[in-house]
Amino acid sequence: MKKLFLSVSLFFFALVHAQQEFVYDSLPQPDNPVWEYQSKKNIVKLSLTSLIFNNFQLQYERIINKKVGVSLSLSTFLSSNIPQLNSLEVVVDDADTFLALKGIRLGYYSITPEVRFYLGKQGFGKGFYLAPFYRHSNFIIEGAVFDFQKDDGSDTELST
Repeated sequence: MKKLFLSVSLFFFALVHAQQEFVYDSLPQPDNPVWEYQSKKNIVKLSLTSLIFNNFQLQYERIINKKVGVSLSLSTFLSSNIPQLNSLEVVVDDADTFLALKGIRLGYYSITPEVRFYLGKQGFGKGFYLAPFYRHSNFIIEGAVFDFQKDDGSDTELST
């Protein structure tokens, strides 16, 4: 999983650096202020506030023309213990249950390709847009143990 995420990340960083600069000479002269807005066709966004919560979100958008862009988002929540677990100690009054919660690790990753149709007059990656998308997500729970009783009355333990 880590190798896949690292490979995809490096691919997109290389893709961004491999693009040539967008030259104004090939555009109409900037009599229209809309042409001055976006001088580059690539937009890369990294969510800095999500890093505080051990979550990494990266988005790459390629502007195709004034009204259309394509985007790919990657998001991962690195495997860690349940957030704010110490505050749950007051709510969970059973010591065994709380100890079992301490052993659980959560993780998550997703990839989201989308096509963006900009509806405003500015376009070029700015303003309101509609975007059909597909999101592939994978949630990971490790260390969880569940005790349950089968239909035949026997007790069974299921662990992740």
